[in-house]
Amino acid sequence: MKWRVSDMDKSAAERIAQRFTGLPVEQRRQILAKMHETGQSFKLLPIAVTRHDAARIPLSYAQQRMLFLWQMELDNAAYNVPMAVRLNGPLDRQALSAALDQLVLRHETL
Repeated sequence: MKWRVSDMDKSAAERIAQRFTGLPVEQRRQILAKMHETGQSFKLLPIAVTRHDAARIPLSYAQQRMLFLWQMELDNAAYNVPMAVRLNGPLDRQALSAALDQLVLRHETL
């Protein structure tokens, strides 16, 4: 019997996804190529959650620039980017809530 990613339990899938993110880029490319050759899809694995100490993550140059400009004019709302999304049809509140929870877990700064 051929082993498939979809056959594993959730905790095993999470461990594999977590280990995969820690590999060097070239090794990840090789694994993805091998999976593709054998008809496997890495998309079936969960998204690995990474945690960093916020004090250790440096700002990008763009973030430094935005922070500097905001500090020059604290009352300026130029860097607020409001957005609205119109949804048509019935809304599954539980699915939306679960999706937003996953987004927050995936993006630590949210």
